Amino acid sequence: MDQEQLLFKLRGDLDAVVMQIGEADYGCEERPEEEERRVFLRILTRRGQVCREVPEPLLERLGLEEGTAFRLKDLS
Repeated sequence: MDQEQLLFKLRGDLDAVVMQIGEADYGCEERPEEEERRVFLRILTRRGQVCREVPEPLLERLGLEEGTAFRLKDLS
């Protein structure tokens, strides 16, 4: 989807849409076993793009996939 199509999904209190989901960057180190897995999100809002790393369980709980509209505050 292009940005116009994604922005069209923003209605009511839905103020962000997932553009891309990828693996979080742990640098040259591997993720410690005790640390929960994180994912990288590229997000589109009416104000532009933002990137966030969030815990994978949160992504799953919110049901976020590429193209999904959601409330940005739900990532907090």
